[in-house]
Amino acid sequence: MPDIYDFIKELAVFELEYIDSYDNYHCLNSHVKRVNEDHILISPPHKNNLAHNLPDGQEINIIFKTENGTFTAVSNVMNKQLDSMSGLRISFPYNSQFTERREFIRVPLNLKVEVIKYLDKTYMNMETFNIQTRNISGSGFCYISDSPLEDYYDVHCNIYLDYEKEPISIRAEHIYSKKVKINNEKTYLTAISFASISDDDVAKLVKTCFKYQIDNRDRNKNF
Repeated sequence: MPDIYDFIKELAVFELEYIDSYDNYHCLNSHVKRVNEDHILISPPHKNNLAHNLPDGQEINIIFKTENGTFTAVSNVMNKQLDSMSGLRISFPYNSQFTERREFIRVPLNLKVEVIKYLDKTYMNMETFNIQTRNISGSGFCYISDSPLEDYYDVHCNIYLDYEKEPISIRAEHIYSKKVKINNEKTYLTAISFASISDDDVAKLVKTCFKYQIDNRDRNKNF
């Protein structure tokens, strides 16, 4: 199986994500300028031709998208290089993850979701129930319940985030509901993808997943 280091080479294009000191999420573009013995030199991270000034020590995720899937790993900003080949020095990546054919990393985060099941095309008859996500990403989520999701015309969901007053409202695409056994009890695992969601709401979900990864790494460091 390929490794993220197979793709870290000069001129390789990648994405970089981080959360700044004001708790804002950023996803930037960059490319590898040189791979040295003790660091990687990258071009100044930018978005829409606007360069971002990342502080020394900033923890970042670097993301390499390939034909078979996406590699994501953790790195840290070391310092700026200001000589003839200027750029940003970052550490060699660690905690690499590979996801097949997924654009976003999925994390085992439990969030409250209100599921609205419309029963016919009038959108007047509906059933509403609450679930907790078993895992979630910027493109969908899964949940466990006692019954499958069925007998509907359309499905919408309201996803509640701890730091947002209003929920994220999406139109859902039901991928599957399949029987699973948990603690010797028969339940259903239901997978949902987002058929309609705004770019701002995707950014909120990606930020939530990224914060979960950071918090989880911090907890593991304390053990």
